[in-house]
Amino acid sequence: MLKQFLFGLLLFSTPLFSQHCPFDGAYILVVEVEDSLSGKRIPNLKISFLDSLGERIMHQVYRNGGWEYDTLWMWMNPDSTSHCGIIDNNHPMNPWSIRFWFAESNYVLVWGADLPGSQIMIEDLDGSQNGGQFKSRIVALGTENLYPLCTGHSNWDFGPEGGFVEGYQSLKVYLSTQ
Repeated sequence: MLKQFLFGLLLFSTPLFSQHCPFDGAYILVVEVEDSLSGKRIPNLKISFLDSLGERIMHQVYRNGGWEYDTLWMWMNPDSTSHCGIIDNNHPMNPWSIRFWFAESNYVLVWGADLPGSQIMIEDLDGSQNGGQFKSRIVALGTENLYPLCTGHSNWDFGPEGGFVEGYQSLKVYLSTQ
């Protein structure tokens, strides 16, 4: 009995270390939006998700120390990663502060396994400031546009030198000017 007690004490007093991906169960959608004439990427677009009725999808976002409802939207992949430190329930990670190296300078969304809607709406709200006044466009999505971030087949967190996302390909969308 004493041997079992000592073994249990030793087992539970030994720190356990394991590798944990902060994006367990998450998928990424990457959309590359280009000018149909010049082929250049278009910055500063608003890309939001629509449900089957064409209404914008809302979800909870953690901002300024609390949760609030906002439109589900895509953001430009940042130039650098600004997140550091321990991720926990009191300090959740903001995916828009993480640079996904393989997504380059495209629009990204990190989400669960199911798409909340089957379409995205792409809008140019800044007019000619981003190189033209582009027409709005609705694009249908499918599960083939989602790529898992944390599996044995997706080692993106090893970086460009050793990482990969199996089968990854961004969704290309072309916009024309008005």
